[in-house]
Amino acid sequence: MSDKVYKDAIQHKYELFTSDELMELNSIKGIDSDARDKLIFSCLPLAYSIATRFYSNNKYIEVDDFVQQANLALLRAVDKWEPSKGGTLNTLATYVITNELINMLGRNSYQVNLKLNISQAAMR
Repeated sequence: MSDKVYKDAIQHKYELFTSDELMELNSIKGIDSDARDKLIFSCLPLAYSIATRFYSNNKYIEVDDFVQQANLALLRAVDKWEPSKGGTLNTLATYVITNELINMLGRNSYQVNLKLNISQAAMR
């Protein structure tokens, strides 16, 4: 799926909830899968935004890879979120997604092969 198509799709499913509505959805997410889905969809644009920021600094990894990892991290954040401990879902999601993408970069230690310039070729 192209980047623009995905962005349009998540904007279509995005819903803005008040903090009370989020807490109510969180309280029934274990019972009602639609409530969990609504929580996830409410944060998808955030996950996409963080993933594209990482992509802009790391062009050697596809944006789809960043988006996929961000979405998986978002699922974990929604499952972990407990409003009684303080903090919002967006705060937790930002933290979990950012850390997951940093860990992804560290785990994968990509090698970028650049062409040698004349002085580097002479050193070989």
